[in-house]
Amino acid sequence: PIGLPEVRQQMISKFRALRGFANLATYLSARASTPQFPSLDMIHLFLGATYEAIPTHANVSDQAAKVRAMEDNAIRVARAIMNHMGSASEEKLKRQSHDILNKVRYDLQRIFDRLVTTRRAETYAFYEFWRG
Repeated sequence: PIGLPEVRQQMISKFRALRGFANLATYLSARASTPQFPSLDMIHLFLGATYEAIPTHANVSDQAAKVRAMEDNAIRVARAIMNHMGSASEEKLKRQSHDILNKVRYDLQRIFDRLVTTRRAETYAFYEFWRG
């Protein structure tokens, strides 16, 4: 994570309130498999913020809908990235540093590990993707 934790959390909360993660997912999906897709260094930063934005629990029924929406957005962001990486040629992936590929894989894993209790099918799909 980059920046002061309190400031970072406030920025993530504001981004979430402005439907930023839903828009990010749409943006990434539209650019998957194209040269306009952001660099993996940027993706690493996006995934860190996405992970931090997923609430760990909902305490009232109103909150449950918000938690579900954030989980949906996190899954959409992750799927767009996985679609992009899955469509990349072996040659293109070899040009990426091993370090950044591992960071992105780890970031995605953290997201799905946080969702495993509520989104088991999506988590299994993530593990199938990385085994394939």
